[in-house]
Amino acid sequence: MIFIFSGLFWSGVLVLLGVCVILNVVLKTHIPFARIFFGLLLVYVGVSLLFGRARHERRWQRNDEPERVEITEPSEKQDVAFANREFDLTGLKLGGRKVRQEIDVAFGSALVRVSPAVPLRVEVSSAFAEARLPNGNDVGFGDQVFKSKGLDADQPYLLLKADVVFGRLEIRYDSAAVPRPDSASRCKGVL
Repeated sequence: MIFIFSGLFWSGVLVLLGVCVILNVVLKTHIPFARIFFGLLLVYVGVSLLFGRARHERRWQRNDEPERVEITEPSEKQDVAFANREFDLTGLKLGGRKVRQEIDVAFGSALVRVSPAVPLRVEVSSAFAEARLPNGNDVGFGDQVFKSKGLDADQPYLLLKADVVFGRLEIRYDSAAVPRPDSASRCKGVL
């Protein structure tokens, strides 16, 4: 498919167009250039799909590995577009306040790991996508809110806002997460 964007392809199209124009003028014949071009294009795409897949298969397998991002301090909105990412929020420090983190996914997938020891509120908006919350609920279209057990809005907690469009998002508790010293005392007994 990359061949269509190359100079060799377009120079061949121009040569074919020129030959058709010359034949139409000199021989007074009608050659349906558009139909021939469209037919050859379909044949090329079909052949490249049949035989080109094996050549590029290894490259796609390498790219399936998600890029891992560890977030320990509240950050700007994280965007995932046409990619596969894993966000580790298990080390995020609350610091005695409500912490807000935004993640947007479009035409990609993301896995968000959170600590079960940190109070959590998740607000997900999904359109033509799949968003899985920590309790196992799925959101395909619309909005949904998840609150962890024992969440107190007056106490420090993590607010995770996520928008998912034509993609996949999974928010999962990471049981291997070790609570941070600054949040462990406030989060005892949560979950």
